[in-house]
Amino acid sequence: RINSLEETVCQGEPQMTWKQPNASAPGLKEVQDFLRGPEKQMEFGYDTFVNIVAAEKWVSDPKEHTGCYMKVIPPLDIRKAAVTIIKTTEGFDEQVAAYKGVADEYQRLLKFVPSHLSVIPSKSDQESRELC
Repeated sequence: RINSLEETVCQGEPQMTWKQPNASAPGLKEVQDFLRGPEKQMEFGYDTFVNIVAAEKWVSDPKEHTGCYMKVIPPLDIRKAAVTIIKTTEGFDEQVAAYKGVADEYQRLLKFVPSHLSVIPSKSDQESRELC
C-alpha cells in the first residue's frame, strides 16, 4: 500500500489549472472545448443558449453535462444576447483534498516501517529510484 501511495505523493500536490479535461457537454461543442481549455471565462451568444434561463438550467442540471465546474453570469446589458460562463475551482479543490488525504495516509503508514528498512519499489524491474 505504501508503494502505491508513494507514487501519488511523489508526483506532488496538483497544480492549479483552469482546464477541465473530463468535461462533457453533449451538443455544445464550443462550450465543451472552452471547459477543456485553459481560459477561465468565456462569453457565449444566444446561438449557443436560447437565453439566460436556458443557460442557467443547463448549468444546474447535472444530466446535461459531466466533469464541469462553472457558473453562468447574465449580461450586464439585458439587451445583449450572451451569457458568460466562468469556471470555478471546485474540481481543483477536490483534487487537492484527495492528494492531501493520500499524503496523510502515506505519512501515517511510514511510521510503521522500521527505520532499518526502506520502502521497496513495486516496479517489476526493481530499478533504483529516489524516494520523495
